[in-house]
Amino acid sequence: MLCPILSLLLWAGPPVEPETVNVVATPPPKPALVEPLVDPPAEPRLEPSPPASARPPDLHVHWEVDAPLMLGSGAIWLGTQLTLDRLVPARPRWTQATAGDLALREAAIWRSPAAARRLSDAFAYGLVPVFSLTMTLIDVGSTRQWRVLHEDLIIALESVALASMLTQVIKLSAARGRPYTYEVFHDDHGLPLDHALIHEPDAYLSFPSGHANFSFAFVSSFAMVATMRQRKLAPYLWAFGMPLAGVTAYLRVAGHRHYASDVIVGSAIGTLVGAGLPALLHHPRFGLLARLSARKQRVQLTLLPSSTGATLLGQF
Repeated sequence: MLCPILSLLLWAGPPVEPETVNVVATPPPKPALVEPLVDPPAEPRLEPSPPASARPPDLHVHWEVDAPLMLGSGAIWLGTQLTLDRLVPARPRWTQATAGDLALREAAIWRSPAAARRLSDAFAYGLVPVFSLTMTLIDVGSTRQWRVLHEDLIIALESVALASMLTQVIKLSAARGRPYTYEVFHDDHGLPLDHALIHEPDAYLSFPSGHANFSFAFVSSFAMVATMRQRKLAPYLWAFGMPLAGVTAYLRVAGHRHYASDVIVGSAIGTLVGAGLPALLHHPRFGLLARLSARKQRVQLTLLPSSTGATLLGQF
């Protein structure tokens, strides 16, 4: 009995002691400190400064070109104006008038031609220049481009001077009788009469109209300069200035000083020269003076000292 029990004990082996497991208690995590939500301090804001005016497009005024052109044209016009009594021919070279000129003269003439003549003087030499200059000054002041104002005046006034000089030369060459001389030189049958009845020194300077030429040249030159400078009021100069010049042209017909063909040609010359000359000479990209400036910039000469004297380096 004892043997089976011993055998069973030996087979089962020694008693196994229970394994001790050390459990380390982990302290509970500390709650995270939650900082109160506070807005970050606002950065100081800088007030935006008014934008500086962009540099206006360069119109390339060259005094050696522009000054002689303006002064020379003005001197020729003034010299001929002061000597009209010696330059105007004794007999008109052109006394005929088309049917259209005569019809428009009868339709446009006022009962008081003298009043229309006075108004035409006020428009041509008062209202039109004042309007053009005022709009220019407002535009220059709003864009703070005062440093180029003298250039604008030179470009515009040289166009006016050239247009006036060309018109004066054409007047003296054409020697057309003014509308009020038509009845003097033609009777009801269109036969010439005695020309000695005309005593005014400019009685034979009808074609083309100087007033219309001056008005359109003044407006179009200042408007073209404003357009090339990319100014905001340039469209208003065109939109309101040209009709003012047109009123001047109409008043010359209403005042019995010009035929319709006189004022049409005068207006065309003034507009072509007033707008065309600034673009031809002074356009920022395509003007002749802009190309001249670019060519001068491409030609660079540098004088460098050397052991034998000096060396001239050129870039073309």
